[in-house]
Amino acid sequence: MYSCCTGSTFISIESPMLIGKNVTLNGQGYSNVIQIPDYQKSGEIYLNLRKYDPDKDYGLFPIHCYCLIAVGAEVSVFVATAVSYSSCPDDTRSK
Repeated sequence: MYSCCTGSTFISIESPMLIGKNVTLNGQGYSNVIQIPDYQKSGEIYLNLRKYDPDKDYGLFPIHCYCLIAVGAEVSVFVATAVSYSSCPDDTRSK
């Protein structure tokens, strides 16, 4: 789910490794949820991730709309380093 309030997409990760949090968004419960700034696609995706670094990644959050309620402040932020819609992407940083 994309939120203009945070400029992030909230993604429920299907992984045995718990990197996200269990949250309720729009009245529905989701498990292992993270947020990725400036990513707006939906559907099944495969990602390589790294932790968000505020000093390095501050520009990834777009200017977003005005919101009366803070959404997702408790959800961990990650940056996608590789994205694929068919299979796990290669980790190009290690090459």
